[in-house]
Amino acid sequence: MDLLTQYVTGNSVIMAAIFLIVFSLAVSFALLFMSGMKTIIVKSNKAQVNKEKEFVASIAAGIPTIEKNCGGSSKNLRDTIVQFASNLISEDRRRLQKLYEENGFCREDLKELQFASNIRCAEALKRNRDLLSPLPDYIWKSLLARENFMIRWATLEYIASLKGKRSLPWILQELNQNNQPAQGATLHILSTLASMSPETISALAEHSDNPFIVEICLRCMAAYPLSLSHSDVLHLLNVKASKETFISVMKILKSYPSKEALAAYPFCMKHPHWVVRLEVANGLALYTEPEAAKLLSDLCLDGNYYVRAQAVKSLLAMGKNGQPYMVEILEESKHPAHEIAKGLRHDSDEFHVAA
Repeated sequence: MDLLTQYVTGNSVIMAAIFLIVFSLAVSFALLFMSGMKTIIVKSNKAQVNKEKEFVASIAAGIPTIEKNCGGSSKNLRDTIVQFASNLISEDRRRLQKLYEENGFCREDLKELQFASNIRCAEALKRNRDLLSPLPDYIWKSLLARENFMIRWATLEYIASLKGKRSLPWILQELNQNNQPAQGATLHILSTLASMSPETISALAEHSDNPFIVEICLRCMAAYPLSLSHSDVLHLLNVKASKETFISVMKILKSYPSKEALAAYPFCMKHPHWVVRLEVANGLALYTEPEAAKLLSDLCLDGNYYVRAQAVKSLLAMGKNGQPYMVEILEESKHPAHEIAKGLRHDSDEFHVAA
């Protein structure tokens, strides 16, 4: 029995030693492989950067040098210019635009933008979009007159990126002509404009009679908010506005908490969707005014559990201003938010001491 035990124990030790050796070799191989891959990636990135530097430097050396680097192919030269232009700014991009024009590529693109098939037109449009080349007005009009929806909206996005607030007449013309504009495309285009000129979107929202445009503008303003010292955003809200629009408005209101913004909360908290009321309860935590605490106490009676829970949390966040309502909720065992408040108050040391 002792010999058998020794035999088994000896084999176990040997197997364990072999396993450790194999495992160590596997780990070493994996680390070596990862190190090699990292070196390859770094070298590849450096090669790409050097390639871009060489190409930019070759611009100054003249067209023959660039054509030589592109294998003497006109198409390769055109595509190479576009490829590098999208990664360049300022003077280098302008030099590439000039080079593109000098080689006759602009002239060819203008013909394709006007007369070519939708596919070739879209390709030419993308090349000029990457170059950010300005196009004459008759080309813009020609593109916006096409029946292809994608080309028209790609053109509007291009105009917005290039002209900023001066693109507004072009955008409005397309929106007014289209009885049922695509919501996603409109949001993308106006967001592009909002990123460059948020005040333009604010003005458009205030002066437009189109409820659809107003809703899209409000969503854009949530992403690129302006000061709410003027609470004109409030009168833009239609009772029938979508849930998403109300949530966007709440984001705007929370960006600049003020008494003017607080005036919009009673209207928003009447929205039928609980997610909007949840945003209201969350936003009211930014205020210390008694009016805000009263609104939160009303939301503690909401039919939705999550809204009630957020209202209680916001009351706790108010500190002393929210304590009277918290005491009232805790003393009334049949209050809809009683159990929520009872559970959350232990997380608030300040309230627990005061209670």
